[in-house]
Amino acid sequence: MATNGVVSVTEKGQVIAKVVVGCDGYNAMDLAVTLRDVDQADFLPPTIYRLVKEAGFGCSDCLVVMVRVNGKVEVCHESDEDLGQLYGLTFDCAFFNPRWSQGIADHVVKLEKTTGEITEFSPSWNKVDE
Repeated sequence: MATNGVVSVTEKGQVIAKVVVGCDGYNAMDLAVTLRDVDQADFLPPTIYRLVKEAGFGCSDCLVVMVRVNGKVEVCHESDEDLGQLYGLTFDCAFFNPRWSQGIADHVVKLEKTTGEITEFSPSWNKVDE
């Protein structure tokens, strides 16, 4: 799991895009910086997918891009595998990695599009104290 990554883009706190990968997650911050400069009109799954690949965040086998377009979440990915229910159920949780039922990833970054603020989260963000 050492290279899983999640980059979420929010607008006024609501998730508008989420990118999930199983490799190259360490490039999450670079991707967030790239997405900060993307115009809202260009926030479409194919455009974001292309930018993610150019940023070196994930590979074709593990990359999943989800973008809210006109109120509906559209998904772009090349994998032959079925995406689990967690992808849709947890889209609105910016920090949750739907690749794993525990929801954790080693590299989790959130970009607030309205302010340009980027926040990086620890992989232990959702662990329960025992």
